[in-house]
Amino acid sequence: MTLRAASLLRGGDDPDLLMYFTADCIRSDAALRSVSIAPYADYTITDYEYDLNVESMHVFPWQSSVYAEVTEQITSMKGSSSVDGSSGVPAWTPIRYRLRFERVDGRWYISLIELVELNPTLPVANTPDPNRSPIPMVTPTPAPTPVEIEFKP
Repeated sequence: MTLRAASLLRGGDDPDLLMYFTADCIRSDAALRSVSIAPYADYTITDYEYDLNVESMHVFPWQSSVYAEVTEQITSMKGSSSVDGSSGVPAWTPIRYRLRFERVDGRWYISLIELVELNPTLPVANTPDPNRSPIPMVTPTPAPTPVEIEFKP
């Protein structure tokens, strides 16, 4: 899914997607790409933070088809616009998906990406984000205090 997001933000097809997705899945995802990539068509994205949270998996060892519920979000993006007067890179809308997996020749591939919910309520992080910028604050600077020293001969 990280590779798919990178492909969406760059605006091109990536042949490496066939290592993780079936060909049918990539073909059926083309309509979603044209809609979801539209806000980023005029931008060159240089950096982003991608998060994929697996909420649940439904796996039985005897089945050849399983699914997982995941939430995808990009928390921050940096980039430049090719259009003058642009106010910055538009925010990525979090999406909850149901990913269907299929076993092909003993290997699991994502065979279908179903949209479950657009802009779902995201849980609060349990720990602070180590990549977040620190809050700017003033660092105290000690002021030297004059000290009187008496010399006795």
